[in-house]
Amino acid sequence: MGYSCTKDASDMLGLVRHTLSDHKTSNGLQIGADTWGGQQGRTYFYEIGRENADGSITGTVFENIDGSHARRYGSFKIAADGRVVRFPLLTRDQRIALAFKFAELRRTNPALLASYSYGSI
Repeated sequence: MGYSCTKDASDMLGLVRHTLSDHKTSNGLQIGADTWGGQQGRTYFYEIGRENADGSITGTVFENIDGSHARRYGSFKIAADGRVVRFPLLTRDQRIALAFKFAELRRTNPALLASYSYGSI
């Protein structure tokens, strides 16, 4: 049995992952100077939480400490309509930029937007 959420929520998680990918793992996030001015060298990963009846996605973000240790960084929520409600790595301006990119891709290239979410849940 798979994880259930709305397509919009899944597509937004895919866009977040695509934008902040560490290019090493399917759920890894790299925050560096080239990704919105974060601290160089910090890597994170997320884990999806339980299914939500409303179709939203919730989960936890962890910071990699070293090769075998991580610490909980915070929780995230992507609403059923694709809005990033909270994500500990993203500022309000970054969430707005993702919302604009999401709307633009949904309008101009929905296949590309959908491709970002393949295999993310």
